[in-house]
Amino acid sequence: MVEGAVKHKRNRPKRRKVLEVRPFCWYCDRSFSDELSLIRHQKHIHFRCQLCSKSSRSGKKSTFYSTIALKEHYAQVHSETLDEVPGAVEGRAKIGEDNNVIGMDGIPPDAIVNKAAALRKRYPRRRVRVDQSINTMAALSGDSEERAERKRGGLLGNIRAKTGLTGGSNYHQHRERDRPRDMVMQQQRPPQMAMPVQPAKPPGPAPTYMSDVPPIVREQPRQGYGRY
Repeated sequence: MVEGAVKHKRNRPKRRKVLEVRPFCWYCDRSFSDELSLIRHQKHIHFRCQLCSKSSRSGKKSTFYSTIALKEHYAQVHSETLDEVPGAVEGRAKIGEDNNVIGMDGIPPDAIVNKAAALRKRYPRRRVRVDQSINTMAALSGDSEERAERKRGGLLGNIRAKTGLTGGSNYHQHRERDRPRDMVMQQQRPPQMAMPVQPAKPPGPAPTYMSDVPPIVREQPRQGYGRY
């Protein structure tokens, strides 16, 4: 910039940053950058067995995919009844089919509307936008086991190696599901050409072994002509 030049202000209006309603945990009302971080948080905070973590000497954590599975684990393994979700806020801690939220699946639409209204009230001069994917995930219906299976096979099954999440694998179920497609692709595949048969090589000279080589006889020094 030239020394002594006058700086002029720009007349265009200042751009406001748009606020987005990010995925949030239904049990503790904490927001996350994506649903992967949200599911990982739920597994290690709300879907973890507290008794196994305390009794295990190696520090192994028994995590599950839903509150219903965690409640069944308490009843079958520890012979105890679990009625509240660990680490949940008041009013959202009761375990049941109507309060079994996995990721963003099963969250009431009113909760998303209230979340956006709270952002508008806190930042009145900014525009608040709700991502369509959040509404789609919250509108998914079905049984709790179906939603847990969808999360386990869809999102968690593809990135389990990167996140270190524990749990069952759906490898065999996916193989059975993709078997008809693989058979059709195999029928449509063009036949492969057979590899030409290489002619047999003529036998070469027989290998030489150490037993066939005569031993090396070294000349012994004559006696009486040495130094000693």
